[in-house]
Amino acid sequence: MLQGNVQSYKYAQNPGDLEFKITRIEPLFKIRDLYAHFLDITIPLQRLNDELIERIANTIQNGQGKAKVRMKIQTPNGDLNLPSNVFNRVSVDPEALQALQTISEINVSLAEK
Repeated sequence: MLQGNVQSYKYAQNPGDLEFKITRIEPLFKIRDLYAHFLDITIPLQRLNDELIERIANTIQNGQGKAKVRMKIQTPNGDLNLPSNVFNRVSVDPEALQALQTISEINVSLAEK
């Protein structure tokens, strides 16, 4: 991943010329760990049951990473958001994400904010 600034080109022949100045370079394999602060899990209310919660809990293995878990329960009257507490930290490694995505009853996404 590249981060940088667009600025006036100091040695430009035309006054409107711009340049992109790189300020930070990150390898792609580190991006998920650096910027995925939340693991969002969306569950429709009609699919919510003890077995599903147990499958999710066994998959994410609480306390193994840096991302907080946020659950959203979809109801006919709107969404119910269940925020994570300080102790609910999980790993967002590829294996854990792939395992979560195999659970057809839920939707999983990563978020920075």
